[in-house]
Amino acid sequence: MTTHPNQPGLFTTPDEIERNPIRPYAGDHGDAGGNRGKTTLPKAQAEVVQHLTTATITGHTVKELCTITGRHHGSVSGSLSELHRGGIIQRLTTQRQHCSVYVLPQYVLHRTTIAPAPTKAALGNLLAEHQTAIATAITELETIADWLDGYENGRSQPVHAVIDLLERLTTNH
Repeated sequence: MTTHPNQPGLFTTPDEIERNPIRPYAGDHGDAGGNRGKTTLPKAQAEVVQHLTTATITGHTVKELCTITGRHHGSVSGSLSELHRGGIIQRLTTQRQHCSVYVLPQYVLHRTTIAPAPTKAALGNLLAEHQTAIATAITELETIADWLDGYENGRSQPVHAVIDLLERLTTNH
């Protein structure tokens, strides 16, 4: 089960919830400018938070919020995703009518939650880290291969140098 370190109390009101705007695209675009510099959620997100506050522990699904708000699926789904990624709401493993249920953190109680999906940028960073680690390992393995080749041809490296390199490979990767 996911824990929530800064989880608001059970009786926290919607006005007490931190309301920093949650925007896609790392917050640098995707906003027509109407909310820049403000500390309130965009209207669509605030509306979702308000309905989840009213729903308390039962929460709402994307389908239910579409019906309640009259907004289309993409708009509601986008708001839910951004609020979830920002930690303002939680997605439960519970489903209703094949849709995930979202609640405010104080209404999770002891139920299991699903972590937000990583962004493309986070996945790109992870890929870059792995590519760097692989390139380093290949370079170090090529060094070992050169040493072993030299050993076969009578130009041996000190054994402790090979052991040190192998230890670095196993502890750093």
